[in-house]
Formats: sequence, C-alpha cells, structure tokens
Amino acid sequence: MADFIFYQLLKTANAYDWFDEYELEDYRQIMLRQLESHQPYLTDERYELLKAIYQREFFESNMGD
Repeated sequence: MADFIFYQLLKTANAYDWFDEYELEDYRQIMLRQLESHQPYLTDERYELLKAIYQREFFESNMGD
C-alpha cells in the first residue's frame, strides 16, 4: 500500500493542467497539504523526496503537440 501511495503522490507533480482553474502556486499548496496528510504512510526518505519534487519549478510540457 505504501508503494501505491508514493506512486500516486509522485504522479500528482506531473498532473497540473495548465488550463485549469488553479494557479500553479495554489496547486503546489494543494499538493503539499496532500503530502502532509499522507506522511504517516511514507518513509522519511520518500516524504522528503516528494517534498523536494513539489517545490521544484514546473515547466509546461508540449501537451502532446
């Protein structure tokens, strides 16, 4: 179960929709709050890794163009 939670949280970092109603920083705060709520299910190493990923600068992909 811990692996599944980690993987789902990791996918969250790549799930931002550039056309969504949320501003990027609002989305980042949502991700960080979600990470905090799932911290009991993660190792310290995985928690810190996800936190670092969520705090990185996001780049808009080509969206399949």
